[in-house]
Amino acid sequence: MATLKLGLVGAGRMGQNHMKAIAGSDVVKVTAIAEPAEATRAGLPRSGAAVYADLDSMLEAGGLDGVIVCAPRDLHLDTVRRTVAARLPIRCQQTRGVLVAWAQEEDNMSAHAALHPKNSLLQPTVAV
Repeated sequence: MATLKLGLVGAGRMGQNHMKAIAGSDVVKVTAIAEPAEATRAGLPRSGAAVYADLDSMLEAGGLDGVIVCAPRDLHLDTVRRTVAARLPIRCQQTRGVLVAWAQEEDNMSAHAALHPKNSLLQPTVAV
């Protein structure tokens, strides 16, 4: 069985919770992490995942089957825009958007791209 290779956007407390939940799976692996805070990147446990300082670098590296968004809520819309443009399924850790208009834009983008920002193929986050 092929392993589902996920990118993680945001490796703070919630991102690290997701990494711990996924760590024991033979089906799903976090293979890339985008985290802008240098101190957070430096404190990440060694997992074998490639670590990037920004989302664009992670997306440009390729090789992902989907993305888990654990970034702060005010960054979700931009993160979803860029991830949808990369044609990757998305699982947002939090409720999407700060404003209703942001959530509606995410829905419109994902519908146009035939992706769903909340569920896609990553609902539930770990299917083991």
